[in-house]
Amino acid sequence: MKDQKEAIKSVLSSILAGAEKEGQSLLDSVADDQMVQAARQAAQNKDPDGFYFAFNYPIKNLAEAIVKEAIPGSHKAQFLMAHSDFVSAHLDKVFSKLDGKVCAHDKTKTVIRALMRFFTEGTEIAFNYEQEYAYGLPKRVLKTHESILAFFDGLHHMYYGTPDYYFIAMQNVLAEHAAAVRAEEEADEGAELEE
Repeated sequence: MKDQKEAIKSVLSSILAGAEKEGQSLLDSVADDQMVQAARQAAQNKDPDGFYFAFNYPIKNLAEAIVKEAIPGSHKAQFLMAHSDFVSAHLDKVFSKLDGKVCAHDKTKTVIRALMRFFTEGTEIAFNYEQEYAYGLPKRVLKTHESILAFFDGLHHMYYGTPDYYFIAMQNVLAEHAAAVRAEEEADEGAELEE
């Protein structure tokens, strides 16, 4: 057992070292860049604002410009594209905690794709639970067009510093979860009575 733990630890250390070397190699290749030097100096000075304006702000502006050019006319689609990591992290947590950890990220990807289709094509979000493979579909929460949009709108507002909509959306998600759990319990009780 101890040998197995050491082997796992060794593999993880190798993976992490490889990822770190990749980042360091990238940094080495751009170390002379003025923007990188300013960001490095701000980080060494422990100046978050300086780092933000030296590095994160220009990169964020570039990303947003690319997205605006590629997806004109839909601010919400642009936000989803530019900040998919933010939206994805929140959806992953909601699905892991309230819908079960199994396939939580698959559910996240399904919801993000559905949101993008809605924002860019106008296709209403509707999942087919009768299909052969439904493992990537939400089971307890964020199953409807309305609940998904309300949650996304809450995240969108929270990102820009207004969490009120997010709090309301989370209350609704928790209520949706409680109703789903009650329905499951009632179905289980009904099945037991039939036996």
